[in-house]
Amino acid sequence: MSPFVSPYTFFCGGAIINEKWILTAAHCVDGYRSLSFPWDPLIVVAGAHDLRKEENSTRQYRAVYFFNMHIHPEYNTLTHNFDVALLELRTPLNMTKTVSPGCLPDLYRNMTFENEKVVAHGWGVTG
Repeated sequence: MSPFVSPYTFFCGGAIINEKWILTAAHCVDGYRSLSFPWDPLIVVAGAHDLRKEENSTRQYRAVYFFNMHIHPEYNTLTHNFDVALLELRTPLNMTKTVSPGCLPDLYRNMTFENEKVVAHGWGVTG
């Protein structure tokens, strides 16, 4: 899980796909397509587990400019259908034990979760 920062405010989150790509919700980054200042960075924070601690030594900052953003072509701002986007990082992340891609279950794994405890991850009150 990687939160985004702009400017100096954390918002939204994303999943690391690999060293160069972050998967996120289109509604989190759609406003960056229309900015008058294309140099205004969106910062991806990877490796931070407590955003309140400045001394967090595993924190990595990467600037992601909106021209490296790929929003699903059918994203609808009213209905939020196809609410997905990819962010291409200018500089690759250094993969560590605390900075790694999100994992998906095996395609053939039993995906029945009825009456099971599950864990969700995210940032903030709704995360």
